[in-house]
Amino acid sequence: MREDLTGRCFGRLIVVRLSKIDKWGASHWWCQCECGEVKSIAGKSLKGGTTKSCGCLRKATTSKRAGKDLTGQKRGRLTIVKLLGVEDKQRVWECHCECGAIVFLTTSRLWKTKSCGCLSRDTTSQMMKADLVGEKRGRLTIVKSLGVNKHGKQEWLCLCECGNQHIADTGALNSGNTKSCGCYMRDRFAETKRLRLEGRRFGRLTVLEFVGIDDRNHTVWKCRCECGNEIPVVGTQLTGGITRSCGCLQKDVIADMNVARVEQDVDWDDVEEADFSHLVDQVKENPPPSPQDEAYKTFLKDN
Repeated sequence: MREDLTGRCFGRLIVVRLSKIDKWGASHWWCQCECGEVKSIAGKSLKGGTTKSCGCLRKATTSKRAGKDLTGQKRGRLTIVKLLGVEDKQRVWECHCECGAIVFLTTSRLWKTKSCGCLSRDTTSQMMKADLVGEKRGRLTIVKSLGVNKHGKQEWLCLCECGNQHIADTGALNSGNTKSCGCYMRDRFAETKRLRLEGRRFGRLTVLEFVGIDDRNHTVWKCRCECGNEIPVVGTQLTGGITRSCGCLQKDVIADMNVARVEQDVDWDDVEEADFSHLVDQVKENPPPSPQDEAYKTFLKDN
């Protein structure tokens, strides 16, 4: 059953009667504001406190804030001296900075501005003078200063935990935007995007553990083959079926193909009927030298 809001008060609004039911089944009510304006407002906006007037409440609040006298107030390093006038519907104020400079700002800019610009310059100057050698920022350890670059920023030579060297400026290091040579993002990407392949089997290979990321940002896995060998394999080669063994599978396939070719070419009936006694007699008459004999090396060279 729909709740009847007639006669109820919400902020500056008094509900008069039901206005309509929209196509989504939400009720809208005619409301009279304290200023005399009548407006149709959604019931959920009234009960949720989103709408408290016909719009006059916001206008009154904005007007009161805009008409406030800010003379004598302080904003960071700025002191508001006097109102100069109105420009583009905004009041313009004369402000004196602690450094002695005079600036002219609108009311809206006063809430965002703390100085004539000297605060930013002083902060940058202090950052440039600071000696960061030996300090650590994320995975980077600052080794030495490289001086000021063409953009006026102090640069530092840093050594990453992965062993790579990286050059970064003071702002990037202190703000936390630069934490490594780039390996941190690669590791994060690999951790969030890589498939969990531990324990899975691909052909003759069983995945043991994750090794790391190669130069092309591919995941590398340590795998054990059925023959006992352990090799690193790129993840895409495993999942794509490109690598299925340490290499022994290809050798076995080639050996099987050679055996099949020999069996196909040789007439085994003729082999069984052949007489190999003359070969046995030749070996008995001229036996090959023993590996222990000095003549064995000569035999290998001649043959």
